[in-house]
Order: sequence, then C-alpha cells, then structure tokens
Amino acid sequence: MRRPWLVAVLLCTSCLPIPWKKTYVMRPAGKVRVVDESDGAIAGATVDLVRIRHPHSQHDARYTERADAAGEVSFTLEQKTLTVFPLMMHGVPQFEFLVCAEAPGHASRTVKWGVEPDGAAPTLPLKLRRGSRPCEPRPHAAAPRRREAIVDAVEAIDGGQAQLDLALHAAIPLAVGQSFTRADGASALVVKVEWQGEPQGELRRAHLVVSGSRTLELVRGDLLNAGP
Repeated sequence: MRRPWLVAVLLCTSCLPIPWKKTYVMRPAGKVRVVDESDGAIAGATVDLVRIRHPHSQHDARYTERADAAGEVSFTLEQKTLTVFPLMMHGVPQFEFLVCAEAPGHASRTVKWGVEPDGAAPTLPLKLRRGSRPCEPRPHAAAPRRREAIVDAVEAIDGGQAQLDLALHAAIPLAVGQSFTRADGASALVVKVEWQGEPQGELRRAHLVVSGSRTLELVRGDLLNAGP
C-alpha cells in the first residue's frame, strides 16, 4: 500500500528545481578596430559593446569606449558565477555580444562578436562608410508636415549612390525620380524604392536608393522638402 505514495514522492522530488553554479563570460577580452572605407583609423570613434541575455533577448549591459589614435578599443575580461536551474524551462541563461561603432560623418555598423568559452574574442575590424546613423537612434523632435521628410539615416553604397532612410509625411508619393532637398540645396534623387511601410497616421517610413552630388552631406534629423 505504501508503494504508490513512494512513487509519487520520488516523482515530485525529481521535478524540484536543482540549483547549480555556472560561471559566465559577462564581458569578453578582445580588441575592436574602427576604420573608414580606405582602411584609415577613425580616432575617437564611439564603440558600444552590448551584452544580450537569452532566452528573452534582453539587453543586459552596455560598455562604451572611445577609439584611440589607431582607431582601437580594448575590452577586458569580466566573469560572473550565477545560480542556474537546469531542470527548469529557461532556467539556464545564455549570453551573446554585439558591437556597434559610430563616428561623425559615418554610418554606424553593428555586428555580432564571437566569444570563446574562456572569454577570449578575436580582434574585430569594423569598417564604417560615409553617412549619418547613430548606434542608438533617438526619436525625432518633431514629425514631418505635409510635403516634408526627416532623415533617419544615410549611408554610402557602391556605385556612387546612397541608401537614404526617411520618416516622411504619408501624403508624399514615393517613386523613381522623386526628389528631396534641404534648405541649403543638398538633395537626393530617388533611384529605387527599396521599401515603404504602411502609413501610421500621417507618418510613413521608407528605405530608398538615391543619387546626388551632395547627398552624403545630409545628416540624421535634417528636414527635407519633397519636390513636385
């Protein structure tokens, strides 16, 4: 008569969370090198190392450094021992690392940084193209009015063209040949509409391929007027 109770107790015991200690890499040891399109060092570039905690893809920590005269930033190893619960769903976290570099006159670039179990990471070269895109864009101070657009980002691409990301008034029709001009004459002519989102009220966002002799003078936040 006691066997069913014994079986039940054993089953319940096997389901109890069993804590373990596990040491994790919280910050890898390695070097990031930031260069321009000609492989020249970008001194003073801002380099963000972001730790992502899974399973919920949570931004767990951010480390920010400035590149030296050689365009380099070094990160030192940081480890931490955590209590984990291997028998529980999501009881064992995992971490990965992203690196983003930005500099004035350049579009930022973000890549995943592979890390060895001992925390060592290979030197990571990051090449930034001309343009304007921060690692962490903030909301614009104002929304575009009718016939207006605001630059979200601009980045040089092959063939002497540029990718232009806009937040624009939903009434503006996007098509090849559409032009956008800043008050001082810097402009962009649409060569290709790569993507345009559905209107959110009076706002629409779009990714465009554009041309223009002064297009790369545009910076995030610039107000543009749409041509006819």
